[in-house]
Amino acid sequence: MYVQYMFGELYLKTTDPHFRWQQLLEAPLLYMWILSVLYHIILYTCFANLVSYVFLGRLLSLAVNQRFIACVSVILLFGYFGRIQYVKDLYKGYHHNREATRRHTDQFFISWVFLG
Repeated sequence: MYVQYMFGELYLKTTDPHFRWQQLLEAPLLYMWILSVLYHIILYTCFANLVSYVFLGRLLSLAVNQRFIACVSVILLFGYFGRIQYVKDLYKGYHHNREATRRHTDQFFISWVFLG
């Protein structure tokens, strides 16, 4: 239950158009961010190995797993900064309408990114 709250809180903070990216480097958001990245790295690595096992009959090699983890780590770490900038651009595009920005952001992330 705490994990859902933590990820929900991190999502709400990083999709607020008034959020400054420097806040992501301050406790407690820094800890939430790191835990989120680690959780997703583990989840995606397990999924990639499961797909490999189902279709190839074997798990990914250590070298492939290491490269996969390195790539996913970079994408996840920089993805938060991209999300923050995306929301700020939306906010400007909606002429500083916070409600329209929230509605658009929630629809985009919940229906497309999270389900993908």
